[in-house]
Amino acid sequence: MKVAIAAEGKELSGHFGHCSSFHIYEINGKEAKFLESVTPPPHEPGLIPQWLSGYKVDAVITGGMGRKAKEIFEEKRIKVYDGIEPGPIESIAKDFAKGELKKGTSTCDH
Repeated sequence: MKVAIAAEGKELSGHFGHCSSFHIYEINGKEAKFLESVTPPPHEPGLIPQWLSGYKVDAVITGGMGRKAKEIFEEKRIKVYDGIEPGPIESIAKDFAKGELKKGTSTCDH
C-alpha cells in the first residue's frame, strides 16, 4: 500500500491543498518505508487529487481537507484520513502502519 502524507517541512500540513510537499511511503505490514517527497502543482480545485492518483497512492493523510477534494479521492478509490493530529511526518507514517493513527479535528471547513 502507498500513502501520501501532506507536509509542511517535516510536519503534517493542516491543509492538504496548501501543503509544500507530499511524502510518499510504502506500507508493508507494520513497516513504513519512505519512498519520495514530491512538490504538488499550484492549488486549483480538483487538480491535486488527480495529480496524486498518478503516483498510484492508496491513501492520503492530512490535517484538513475540503469536501470536494474528499469526493474526488473517493471517486478514484483513494482513502482519505483527514483531521489527523499534527506531528512529524515520519511518526505519522509509522503510526499509520501500526494502525495507531491519531485522529483529531479537521483543520479545514470547506
